[in-house]
Amino acid sequence: MSDQYRSPRVYAVLLGMIVFTLLLMVFCFLSETVKYIGAPFLFLPERLGLIEVASREEVVRIEMSSGSTVLDFERPGKYAVYTKDYDLLVITDSLRQANKNILNPEDKHAWLTITSVDSGEPTLIGFFYRGLRPFDSPLARGRPILYFEIETPGQYQLQYSSRTAVFYIVPDYTTGKEGILYLIYLVEIGVLLIPVWILYSGYLQQKKEKTQEIQSLKQIRGDDFWKNEYQKKKQKEEEDKRSPRRFD
Repeated sequence: MSDQYRSPRVYAVLLGMIVFTLLLMVFCFLSETVKYIGAPFLFLPERLGLIEVASREEVVRIEMSSGSTVLDFERPGKYAVYTKDYDLLVITDSLRQANKNILNPEDKHAWLTITSVDSGEPTLIGFFYRGLRPFDSPLARGRPILYFEIETPGQYQLQYSSRTAVFYIVPDYTTGKEGILYLIYLVEIGVLLIPVWILYSGYLQQKKEKTQEIQSLKQIRGDDFWKNEYQKKKQKEEEDKRSPRRFD
């Protein structure tokens, strides 16, 4: 008997193509996917005042074609530089490795310089030595690569090499609070898994009860079968006893 080939149905082919396309998009935009998945978990803690999240109005997009720009920082604090440009990422990685063993922060150099317009004092810039995190801002493309701190609000001049690239300035509310953020993720994921566990436990219980029921039915039917066989054998023996024996 030979197996017959069955061609896949049209909806199965379409479903496979859709799933493949979605997986490809997730892989190509992995950094953005991670941030967009992590962002909803921060909504409720932000509303409760447990953490602070950068708003859209606080994120500044900078085109590097001009070579320099002046920004007005209205509030002091830590800031992060985000980018998705491949060349900038490679340059930053090279400079980060070169500056890794330098102990004095003033001797470290990045592709970006920030100087106060009023005092002319430069702002120290550091490198992020970590990868992308789910709590990084989804409002800026790419991942954080540089950080700096503004101590005095005012106008600052940003200078960089002129190129066709884009980077973002984002208030850094996460550095130093990673432990709290990870705890928030664990608690919220645990809360979300509770109904899943309840449903799964109910499914396992129903499956267990059904299996026990089937085993009980098999046992009952087996007992009935052997009882019937015993009755048949006993009835046959009685018939043999009643039937006259013939001697030739």
